[in-house]
Amino acid sequence: MLYAESAETGNLMNFGVHPHATSQPFRIRAQREFIEHAKKHEQVWFDTREEIAEWYLKNHESHIPSS
Repeated sequence: MLYAESAETGNLMNFGVHPHATSQPFRIRAQREFIEHAKKHEQVWFDTREEIAEWYLKNHESHIPSS
């Protein structure tokens, strides 16, 4: 659904991986399947929070109020 909605507007999905919640062996398969599925779509971007922030600052500088 998120991918379909992105045809009209940009979307972001935060996929946090914390050892406490994700290091259980039975969860690894679901994570792998999700990532494999997402990577099959065009223009799906896998980056760190820092890289997303840098992109936003570069492309939307006018949205940031000056001090």
